[in-house]
Amino acid sequence: MINDAHIWEQLVSKQQMRWSLKAQTHTLLLQVWHDVLNDISFNCHAVKQAPSLLLPSWSGLLDQKIFLRDHLPNYRVIAVDGSQIYPDRHEGLECALIHVGGIELVYGQSSTARVFNEPHVIAGGQDVSVETIDSLRQEYELKKSLDCVLAHTTKDSVILFDGSLIFWHLAEKPTAFRDEYLTRYAAVLARLYEQRIAHAGYVSLPHNKDLVNILRVYASARYPELADACALWLDRELMADFLAPGQRTIVFQSNASLLEFYESYARPYFFYVHTGHEIGRVEVPQWIAQDPQALALIEHVVMDQCRKGEGYPVALAEAHQQAVVTYADRARFCRMVQRLAIGRGLAIASSIKLAKKRRLSV
Repeated sequence: MINDAHIWEQLVSKQQMRWSLKAQTHTLLLQVWHDVLNDISFNCHAVKQAPSLLLPSWSGLLDQKIFLRDHLPNYRVIAVDGSQIYPDRHEGLECALIHVGGIELVYGQSSTARVFNEPHVIAGGQDVSVETIDSLRQEYELKKSLDCVLAHTTKDSVILFDGSLIFWHLAEKPTAFRDEYLTRYAAVLARLYEQRIAHAGYVSLPHNKDLVNILRVYASARYPELADACALWLDRELMADFLAPGQRTIVFQSNASLLEFYESYARPYFFYVHTGHEIGRVEVPQWIAQDPQALALIEHVVMDQCRKGEGYPVALAEAHQQAVVTYADRARFCRMVQRLAIGRGLAIASSIKLAKKRRLSV
């Protein structure tokens, strides 16, 4: 039997060691960041110095902080999220469910709210692998967002996506699989660009290290004893000491290798923002990053939504509630599929292993 207490002690010990190392290097890390901010010659050489690290590109001064307006009297925001039920071989179910949900919020003299959800059953000989379901869910979220905003186009409409605009789930996939889904996603991104529909991805509690990697490169040449210590930190932890509530960083261009397959106008740029409760990462396509008016709209909507949501965009929180699939939903879905299969004379091969699990859990 697994000794849970022993595993817990090991986890606590390792975490305490990590916290101790970070506490010891905190002041020095901030000093390195201060040196980077004051070294105007560093930018043009940074990426070339460390090809093995994911480093962003930027123009302007790293130490610039932009204050954001946190209230817009009139705008429309659409947020879409998705969840899924994967196939379960122990249930004998060779089908899956993708559930897309969202909300449309209109602010102004006649404010309105509209929620929606849309289930998609994947079966009938289709590929129901985890990789395919995850990739289809992303496609359905993109398409639903586009359909919603085109249904009632207004001047200040914004789509907020939950998470990154970099499709990381495709990064390590086989070439044919990756190219197929990138082509599908690109078709939606092209429509958003053609219609000039402002959109952004909001990443809560980001685990990115783009800016930390800048410190690692800088420290390796000037403070080699700190280079490894820098790797313990995350961008959001660094920015927590840099930004005040209501401020954002300059805009950075991501150089993730996956982005070479994007059209240039769709390649994601990003900035960090202090919402008052957390450091969030906001990602926008190149065309928005280079359009001051569109970028300002994104900034204002994100901050206003975070203010309304006490630190997290309220539209995204509501979209998640519409999209989530509960344990009870999953059980109901399985029963529906089983009844349908039995009604059509199909065998449901619920496994002996699952039956034993159920008996043992009683």
